[in-house]
Amino acid sequence: MSEPAIGEKKQFWFSKKENRDKAWRGLLGLTIILCLLDFVLHKHSAFKSGSTAAQVDEFWAFYGLFALAATFLLVLLGKGLRKLLNRSENYYGGPDE
Repeated sequence: MSEPAIGEKKQFWFSKKENRDKAWRGLLGLTIILCLLDFVLHKHSAFKSGSTAAQVDEFWAFYGLFALAATFLLVLLGKGLRKLLNRSENYYGGPDE
């Protein structure tokens, strides 16, 4: 990969809208595949049979939906942390100091 010319801004993969759309479609596709695999694969629950936890665990789309929700939550938490931890551009002092 070549370096950008002087004065030219570096382009990142997620800078383009079509690449962000590809990532979302990929995540949604993976969720759908995980949900469909629940019809084919036999799950072995770690919970006592008949308990509420076992019923939730045996729901046909639990793992796919859980993965989607966890990823969504991580992105939202990351945005919040960025606002909380972000510092000004010259937090450590400017070039003349």
